[in-house]
Amino acid sequence: ASGFLGSQVGKQLSSTGRSILESCRTIVTWAVELLKLALVTAQFGWPEVRHK
Repeated sequence: ASGFLGSQVGKQLSSTGRSILESCRTIVTWAVELLKLALVTAQFGWPEVRHK
């Protein structure tokens, strides 16, 4: 019984871990995009301002 319980817990943990990893990857991707945008903005100013 304990072996079955262990495998169930293991499955639950692995699926939870996978979803956490997905969330982290999404957050990191967003952070990189925001950082790039911030760097471009710092160098050139906002696009609307640049056109004027």
